[in-house]
Amino acid sequence: MSSRRIHLSFPGSVHAEIVKVLSLRSSYILLVINTVLIPLGTALAAWSIKTLNSIGEDGKTLSTPRALDAADLWMSVGAFVSTAVLAVGILAILSLTSEFANSSIQASLTANPRRAMFMGAKTVAVSAFTAASTLIGMLRAWGTAHMVLAGTTITPLSDDNRLAPWVVIIGAPIASVLIAIMAIGIGGICRSTVGAVFAFIGVMMIVPQLLSVAALFGNGFRWLNVVTAVLPHSLMDGFLGADLNPGMLASTTSATSSSFDPN
Repeated sequence: MSSRRIHLSFPGSVHAEIVKVLSLRSSYILLVINTVLIPLGTALAAWSIKTLNSIGEDGKTLSTPRALDAADLWMSVGAFVSTAVLAVGILAILSLTSEFANSSIQASLTANPRRAMFMGAKTVAVSAFTAASTLIGMLRAWGTAHMVLAGTTITPLSDDNRLAPWVVIIGAPIASVLIAIMAIGIGGICRSTVGAVFAFIGVMMIVPQLLSVAALFGNGFRWLNVVTAVLPHSLMDGFLGADLNPGMLASTTSATSSSFDPN
């Protein structure tokens, strides 16, 4: 009896990992959540911007809203990506920890004993789904922002913000993929779904809040703001819009300070 040697290839490993991701019901749910949360957050952000833009310096509603800076529109498009990324992060964790939970990791490593190839293929598969779902969400968010801000005069982007559309639409999937890769790493370290999810949410949400609060306790703790600024959530927000220079912010600050001026 002759035996045929099976050639182990990276594309074949990627295909196997894609099949595994699609075999999890949670994958569909989390991908849908990602594509829904992004435009939903954009709708809330765009509505808030539109409402604030219609308030005058005296705190009263203007009959004709001021013209809106296009930077505000793009800021609203990317406003909720750093929150929606929790869904794809959990998806990335489950893609690995689910194999440890049901002991299928033994069969996976038997079929593919090259652990670097195994992890690389899983990373590629998860990254592809993450990038696709985030891109769909961003395109829907772009349309949502235009729908909510319909009827509002929008001024063109300034030279400083001319790359905002590319950064937001293309940068969001790239940033989400990087977060998903980090989540796979956390899953590989913890191997437990509950522990990995808690660690991931802690790094993304809980730790930044705790550090921000701790930094308020005096000058000796202000260095914690620097640590907060380099955490994934803060970096993602800054990359996708917090560093834009929207004209609405200045007018909103002026209107707020005027409405609360005791004189």
